[in-house]
Amino acid sequence: MTEEKIKILINKYLEGKCSLVEKKLLEDFLDSYQEGDSKWNDLVYGDKNLLEKRIFKNIKENIPAKKKTKLFELNKKAFTFMKYAAIIVIGAIAAISFFTNETIDIIDPNEIVLELNDGTKKIINLESNEQIKNAKGQILGSQDKEKLVYQSKATKNELAFNKLYVPYGKKIKIELSDGSLVHLNSGSTLKYPVQFIKGMDREVFLNGEAYFEVSKNKEDAFIVNSNDVYTKVYGTEFNVSSYKNDDNEEVVLVEGSVGVYNNTLDVSEQNQILLVPNEKASFDKNNGQLSAKKVNVEKYIAWKNGVLLFENERFENIIRRLERHYNVSIQNNSSVLNNIRFTGTFDIETIDQVLNSFNSYRSFTYTRNETQIIINP
Repeated sequence: MTEEKIKILINKYLEGKCSLVEKKLLEDFLDSYQEGDSKWNDLVYGDKNLLEKRIFKNIKENIPAKKKTKLFELNKKAFTFMKYAAIIVIGAIAAISFFTNETIDIIDPNEIVLELNDGTKKIINLESNEQIKNAKGQILGSQDKEKLVYQSKATKNELAFNKLYVPYGKKIKIELSDGSLVHLNSGSTLKYPVQFIKGMDREVFLNGEAYFEVSKNKEDAFIVNSNDVYTKVYGTEFNVSSYKNDDNEEVVLVEGSVGVYNNTLDVSEQNQILLVPNEKASFDKNNGQLSAKKVNVEKYIAWKNGVLLFENERFENIIRRLERHYNVSIQNNSSVLNNIRFTGTFDIETIDQVLNSFNSYRSFTYTRNETQIIINP
């Protein structure tokens, strides 16, 4: 976490723009905080005494009445640590950074793994039909082969998150407790609440790619937090691609409207790109710029139907998609081939058939074993 991001996020909290999860992390951190040797840099973060007073005032006065649930009720013990509040915010921000990028301690890297809030890990067999239970035997939902369905029921005002890891070569669908449907692509991890809480934003955290069919709710926004992009909607269909090894993060809108933000900046109208159907917002990781343009959405969402669609795409980028789809590692020793663009559509073809198709347009050789392919000029 850079100093600049820390400053931005402190201001975000003080202006009342922190998400539900960020506020909950702050409460949890307050309850468990012990005075340490942390040193405050006034030149970087501003006057600590002034900042502490502003944080205290924000917690005490600026939380809307309808949201004063257990999530935000700071007890007397928490207030006794308030003189260290500025440092605690930094600790919470560090926790947020870890939270949004954390991975599951995988049981088997080639299997879909579900991790429950209580730490229980379970391999998901896409041929199974069974109930999803926690360690206490409580039913959270059910599995119908390639789809997980979470039950909608009254719960305490407490967030409990599950995480789902999908390896290369596999895909799965999740119906969340509000009825929203998420198609999760290969090589992706999604962290999501077992139950959404009425009156609170519906937030999920994504590393990888997912297609969202969001249940309409004008009161509670649906928010997708990915690595550098924050997408906010109330009910619509869109695709988010946020793989760490790609040059760009992309949000493609199919129907409805979404607001897309660079999450290192304040979430405000001036920092928002508002998409209309058939538009794509793209965040360039190299220059930190967010831009939008019209696109053929089918190119970006065909994957959810098991189709690989390439449209004038560089071979270097195609390789990454082939690795995820076929669960193979591809080493390309032809730098010239990287920049050649291809167009094509594949669904039932094997990886060899796909490579031979490209080879018919631009000659190259390759060798392969079960998990690795080496391409030579």
